Amino acid sequence: WQMGQALLFLPFFLVGHVLALLYQELGYPISVSGYSAPYYISTAVASVTFLFAGLILVYKTLHSFIDKRHALWVSLCIWLASPLIYFSFIRQRMAHTAEFFLASVLIFAWVHFRSSRDPFRYALLGALLGFLCMTRVINIAFFALFAVDLLWSFRSDWKTKAPEAFKKTMILGGAMLGGFFIVMLPQIICWNQLNG
Repeated sequence: WQMGQALLFLPFFLVGHVLALLYQELGYPISVSGYSAPYYISTAVASVTFLFAGLILVYKTLHSFIDKRHALWVSLCIWLASPLIYFSFIRQRMAHTAEFFLASVLIFAWVHFRSSRDPFRYALLGALLGFLCMTRVINIAFFALFAVDLLWSFRSDWKTKAPEAFKKTMILGGAMLGGFFIVMLPQIICWNQLNG
């Protein structure tokens, strides 16, 4: 199993646990097993919170390219015309809203960091991608986006300063991979323990 959603939902789950303990102390028959109403409500709130935060980041990313009114309309349409509406109200505990939030964070950071040549920023992008893959491993496909963009950003340098461009591309790509593997390491260890 992926552990990214559990890490995101943990603060909300702990609030649900405290509420369940409080209700139990007050004499109500509430289980503290993680499956009673306080836990369900707190994780549903977590899901909606991350969905809303993701929509705000989508709006901010779009506003970098288009005016506020259109950015707002597109953000609302993304929510209302996609399965996110289903995961907002019916299946809140699935990983889709957490995945949407993390993808929104990653794309927001990528739009703002892509012109940078700072290896730390690329390591941060790799770490965000690692966290996204800890939520749903299928998101490994985002690597293709970054690889193509990194090569595209150095296209003019390849003709004039090929050795320098190659070195810089390798440094930035290595920083991204390093950030990715550092964040994914607990998940990889978990998979190894579960599956061998």
